[in-house]
Order: sequence, then structure tokens, then C-alpha cells
Amino acid sequence: MQSTILFPHFLSWVIISYVLYGFFASNYGLLNQTLDWLGLPQKNWYSEPNYWVPILVAVNVWKEVGISLVIYLAAIAGIDSSLYEAATMDGANRRQQIRYITLPLLMPTVIILSLLALGKIMYGSFDMIYAIIKDNGLLYPTVDVIDTYVFRALRTIGNPAQAMAVGLYQSVVGFILVFGVNMIVRKVSPDNSLF
Repeated sequence: MQSTILFPHFLSWVIISYVLYGFFASNYGLLNQTLDWLGLPQKNWYSEPNYWVPILVAVNVWKEVGISLVIYLAAIAGIDSSLYEAATMDGANRRQQIRYITLPLLMPTVIILSLLALGKIMYGSFDMIYAIIKDNGLLYPTVDVIDTYVFRALRTIGNPAQAMAVGLYQSVVGFILVFGVNMIVRKVSPDNSLF
């Protein structure tokens, strides 16, 4: 079970793009074969942008949820078991143990991982989008992110100054977000801030 959950994190986006193509291919994709078997009309998934935001979100969650589970499981495993034993002896049920022991001791991990994720909020997953969508202009209005736009503009216009300016902008906004939220965390809970 652990291998099944953790394995997608180590797969390349290129491999995942071919797996998705096996599902969504126009003629021989698994979904279109299923629709044909049910007597429903087939769809050209790679020309309909409405479906791709939920597909990309689901694939990204499927790929990354395993490593997040391992991190949180390690944090929970690091909690001293004598705290749970003492709570049980004091009459605490499982819900109370979660509320008063697990969640408060898990908060530093949640805060640090949230701060690290917040620093990357301005970055889209270029490798995911470019591997799965490629240069499909029909899907750009829906799935285009800053990184793919800059890459495409750099290829067509050839202006590296624009790419550098956008990269600097993303870094500055990420730094401001991390620094600002860390200041808020330091005021609310000084022990859980990064710096």
C-alpha cells in the first residue's frame, strides 16, 4: 500500500503524460472506448479546454499526495506515545486525543510546509503542463500559466529580458508572501515560525 501511494511521486511527468494519453486519446483512449461501448459519442479531449483544469488538478494531487502523506505520517509517528497513554488514563477518547495532542503537535509541520508551498504559489507546474498539454493552442486559454507563457514568448519573440523580469517578479512576490506570513505566524505562535 505504501509503495502504491508513494510511487507516483517518483514518476516523470513525461511518463504520466503518456499514461494520460492512453486514457484520453481520440480514437483508442480508454475513456473514448468506454463511451463507445456505452453507446455514447466519443469526445476529442485534447481540443476541449473545459475538462483540463479538473484533470490537471486531479493528476497533480494523485502524483504528490503520497509524499505529503509520508511527511505527515512521520510527524505523527514522532509524537511521544506516552502522551496518548496519559490521555487515555485521564479518560480522553480518540477524538479528544486527536484534538488536544495530535493536531497541536502537528501544527509546526503544517506551518512549515504551508510556508514553503506559499513561496511557490506564483509558480505554475511548467513540467506538468508542458509534458501533458505540449503546444496545444486550443487548451492555452484554460491551462496557460506564467511559466508556460514565458517559455512560449521566449521561443517566439526571443527576448530573454522578459523571461528574467517575470522570474524576478515571481521570486519577489514569493519572498514577500513567505516573509509576511512568517511575521503573522511569529506574532500568533512564536515557536512555529521559520525565522
